[in-house]
Amino acid sequence: MPQAKVFIIDDDDDIIAFLSSIVTKAGHEVEAFNDGAIALDALTGQSPALIFLDVQMPNMNGFQVLKAIRERSELAEVPVVMLSGISAVTGDDYDPDVIENRYGVRPTAFVNKGGNPAKVRAELEPFLTF
Repeated sequence: MPQAKVFIIDDDDDIIAFLSSIVTKAGHEVEAFNDGAIALDALTGQSPALIFLDVQMPNMNGFQVLKAIRERSELAEVPVVMLSGISAVTGDDYDPDVIENRYGVRPTAFVNKGGNPAKVRAELEPFLTF
């Protein structure tokens, strides 16, 4: 299987390390960023196979980053899995339909990263089979 590039955009270094471990164990290359604006600059001219994107970040939140990604023709079809730990605090989950209605863009999927690491890993691994 050829190595694919996966972008991870999250402001939490522990989450980046956790996600990087999952991605590299699946045989893929990681580019990680803790700032959405910097990640958008880095995406110029790139064609990642997948993007993991945190919801809550400083400067640009994940919804703003997702909107900017979807507006670029070369990135519009790249799968974007949004991640958030907010439901561990609020009990609410994000729903791709709600995100689309509120922000005008739709993530490929939403995964709660605030749960058991084994469960999070199991939810993310199907996205890495390319």
